[in-house]
Amino acid sequence: MGHNGIALRCGLAFIFLAFHLVFGDVSYSVPEEMKRGSVIGNIAKDLGLDLGRLSARKA
Repeated sequence: MGHNGIALRCGLAFIFLAFHLVFGDVSYSVPEEMKRGSVIGNIAKDLGLDLGRLSARKA
């Protein structure tokens, strides 16, 4: 198990650690009678994200 095995193990460890750091669950109900162009929700606010940091990252 040379360099490829070590790289694979490091990659898998990184993926498992990333799964524990990133989480969020948002769901919205949309009535059929809503007019086209209506605002449904603010995802950034509902996930508790800082809008200044998002715009700085051009998200």
